[in-house]
Amino acid sequence: MPLATSYDEVPYPRLAFPLTHPSHLATIGRLLGMRPTAVEECRVLELGCASGSNIVPMAYALPRTTFVGIDFSERQIADGKQFAAAIGLTNIDLLQLDIRTAAGRLRAAGPFDYIIAHGIYSWVPDPVKDALLATSGQLLAPNGIVYVSYNCYPGCQARDMLRQMCQYHGRKSSGSREYAATTREFLGFLKKSLGGGQGAYRAAVGQQVNDLLQVPDEVLLHDDLEGDNDPRFFHQFMSHAAQHGLQYLGDAYFGQMFGAGIRPAALEKIRHAGDRLAFEQYLDFLYGRSLRTTLLCHDAVPVSGEIVPNALRGLWIASEAKPVDGAGKPVEIGEGNPESNDPLTFRGDESTLSVATRLGKAALLELAKAAPKPMPFETLLERVQRRLATSSATDSDEAVRNEVPSADTGTQLTDMVIEWFVMRLVELYAYCPPVATQAVERPVASAVSRHQAAQGWWRVTNLFHRRIRLDGELASRVIRMLDGRHDRPAIIEALVEPVVAGKVETRVAGKRLNDPRRIRPILAERVEACLSDFVRHGLLVEAR
Repeated sequence: MPLATSYDEVPYPRLAFPLTHPSHLATIGRLLGMRPTAVEECRVLELGCASGSNIVPMAYALPRTTFVGIDFSERQIADGKQFAAAIGLTNIDLLQLDIRTAAGRLRAAGPFDYIIAHGIYSWVPDPVKDALLATSGQLLAPNGIVYVSYNCYPGCQARDMLRQMCQYHGRKSSGSREYAATTREFLGFLKKSLGGGQGAYRAAVGQQVNDLLQVPDEVLLHDDLEGDNDPRFFHQFMSHAAQHGLQYLGDAYFGQMFGAGIRPAALEKIRHAGDRLAFEQYLDFLYGRSLRTTLLCHDAVPVSGEIVPNALRGLWIASEAKPVDGAGKPVEIGEGNPESNDPLTFRGDESTLSVATRLGKAALLELAKAAPKPMPFETLLERVQRRLATSSATDSDEAVRNEVPSADTGTQLTDMVIEWFVMRLVELYAYCPPVATQAVERPVASAVSRHQAAQGWWRVTNLFHRRIRLDGELASRVIRMLDGRHDRPAIIEALVEPVVAGKVETRVAGKRLNDPRRIRPILAERVEACLSDFVRHGLLVEAR
């Protein structure tokens, strides 16, 4: 089936990809010594924007930045335009274009400071691959950054083998939906037939079968069953990029550039295997990586691959990590620096860390206190120094009293924050998203999340460009009302009838709530809990 037709018939899932955001690309560029354009006022191009679920939320959060998205599918572009119009955007243009002709059509709109090509390179014929990189090279600003994701070896070997088996089995299918159904039958047959047998082959195929059975048809068809699905080794992709004047800047998975999780002795050995590209290729061998998220820049840009610590001082820092006790229960943050002589454990969504130093504990406590709002590095340093000085003056332990902030506190804090970013305990941003830290009298949720909830999406995009799962129909109805015109009593009153009618199921002690006399106080608690969750997840817009 032609590529455009397959995406018209079965559109790609509506997803936002945080690693593609220009703020993330700029952050890594700055840490690696580049001076990319400020994201608040730049030009962004997405090649293969599908229905706009990635680029439209970016345009909403960055109203002074210009966005252009192109896609080959007429249906998906129409959906994207409808999405952008529904939330009133004027800084985005979505076009139905072939990547092979895009450079000529878009030259007047460029150059672009950030170019995004997520999920395209491996899934198109070779001439389109070449056009993607050629277009990126031609339209990229001098200090611009390109993001390209692609399937890679060695991790794709087993999946590629299973894909070819599925293609053979479904070779007589007519239409995408029949192809997906036939493939699922075949995958079920393999799972049952392979069973729990021994051997590397059965284990490898069995794991891939289980993975594919979990994904929806849209992902199965476009990620795994497209006619073109061409994994490459990293070194092969970089050779292709070099033909178009592009060089390796880094990877959107920042920690994997430095071998996070790999034994130091192994890292030391592969560092002597050749240049930086060879080091990255050997990292893929050790990780068994199956997807690359490569960042490119013009080959005239000086790139060393070394972290520039001072670049942190121009970035914003945030963390979802909270202090927990030995049983994993939350610890009150408070105003002081608790347990100054004992380690304190911080748990986030991506990692958990036991911190022993007072400096480290003070920094993470300040970030937890400010969450979800990011803060500039200088602000964090100032607050940490104040916390350390206060606790030293009041602590009864002589060693602690003598441990006052030193002149190199900033250097130590810089090193810590970069290490935490590598392990994904903190996030770094090139700007501060307009997130609220509390639910005001008439809260406002982002127009993106309100529109998505109204369209029946259970995962909405927050102001940090991450996907957040709404906790049921009640949460969906609440967020749709957060347009700045409704206070809490109005929200509660609007929910009473749907709850009584059973349209919104609300349970207390396992029993469905339908007593009108009890509904309002229960709803007041539930609405407040929803608002707290929305604040914590970065869904509410700060009051202006």
